Amino acid sequence: MRPRCIAFERGHRRGSTDLRAALWLGPILSLCGCGFAYDEHLVGAYREVAVDSLDQMAIGVGIPVDRSVEIVIPATVFAIGNDAKFIIAMQHPSQDQGRGELNRSVTNYWIVRVDDGVVFGPLTEASFKMQRLQLGVSVDLGFSRVHEDLR
Repeated sequence: MRPRCIAFERGHRRGSTDLRAALWLGPILSLCGCGFAYDEHLVGAYREVAVDSLDQMAIGVGIPVDRSVEIVIPATVFAIGNDAKFIIAMQHPSQDQGRGELNRSVTNYWIVRVDDGVVFGPLTEASFKMQRLQLGVSVDLGFSRVHEDLR
């Protein structure tokens, strides 16, 4: 589910006009911010997204009506794991939703229950392990996606 760019939806004619329009609109649309710097599907409506730069990496849930994303785990997420029932994540807090400097000395842990959207976090490592057991998160679920440059 990609963010929608109205400019592309309105042009229905095919042919050489499309190529000229694409060459003309390309630079303009790159300035309007259509899309994300990073957008990867996780499970259900959940996505791993970064709006402008990877420092803004967050977990969001897609809103089908306008194809936007509501952030449920804020920046900066650097490790993620998921199965059909849960998403787990590690995050370094940052100021201004990824626009500020990362505090790499602090690591927050998060759990999202996919079926009802309940988010547990931020958690310490010890409370993450306890919450994980209480929720019945599989012991086999690990952090399979790690962004080393954000770690």
